[in-house]
Amino acid sequence: MAGRLRRGISWGFLTIAIVIQLQFIFSLGTGWLNSFFYDTQYLVGQGADFFSYYQAGNNVLNGLDVYTIPDPLAVPYLYPYRYLPYFAYTFGAIFNLVPPISAYWIWIGILIGSVWIAAFRTRSLAKALNRPDWEGYIGMGMWFVFTPIYIELFVGQVTLIAGILMFFALTTPSLVDGLKTRGTMVISWTAGALIKTIPYFIAPVLLVAGRVRTVLMAVIITIVAIVVVPAGLDSLRFFLDFNSARANYITPYPGDHSLKMLLYYLFGEQSRDASILTALLIVIFLGLASFATLYSRDVWSSAGLFAT
Repeated sequence: MAGRLRRGISWGFLTIAIVIQLQFIFSLGTGWLNSFFYDTQYLVGQGADFFSYYQAGNNVLNGLDVYTIPDPLAVPYLYPYRYLPYFAYTFGAIFNLVPPISAYWIWIGILIGSVWIAAFRTRSLAKALNRPDWEGYIGMGMWFVFTPIYIELFVGQVTLIAGILMFFALTTPSLVDGLKTRGTMVISWTAGALIKTIPYFIAPVLLVAGRVRTVLMAVIITIVAIVVVPAGLDSLRFFLDFNSARANYITPYPGDHSLKMLLYYLFGEQSRDASILTALLIVIFLGLASFATLYSRDVWSSAGLFAT
């Protein structure tokens, strides 16, 4: 009786979750959910992150520096491009094969498809671990109701795809079961690291799990990608300076609920240089996560700490 009740509840939850996911997709065209999110109301506009990748790729194709904001733009609007040059030479240039609006919707389709693949992967993982069916359905539904995904879709970010690739890397049998074969894991983790630096935050977990070659492979491929593209040292220097400024200095704007913004509200202008706080937070969280990793050697718990 209890098992049947749980199965019924899990199916109900999954159904509601799918409806919510469909509402996310519907709102991308109608905007009816936009009033519930800060990013959709007050920032640049829908697809602004994606358009920065597109414009950077367009710059490459026209012989301009990837960080240049030309006039006129190839896109309706954008955020400043803040990624390494090789991303513009690959991702950005490829999407320039189609007009910017069409490219945005193609990217949205890829993101939504990736979420569904990750959801089914969660279901199959629950079965592989001999968990009850209802746990797999709940796990699938959690992917569909995670509201930040709507923001990722709205702005066309790449964080979601990097996170999904990291999820696949952490759930491959080679890592979970300690198998020697690790091809799929290396590909997933390296691809995620090339898209965004997030996977590098869990590098200590992989090192403790004996995946030293995986980490080295990702580092080597990233370095090669940086060196191979003809962007020059000036572009690399701009990338480092721009992102250091974003990390270390507070730019106040309404709706920012970060810890750094809280300090600004409490202490005013003198707290705008947050470099000390940034360094302190990195030391504290990476230190605690590294200690837990070395102490427990539990891949999932440790990865959760680093993801936080």
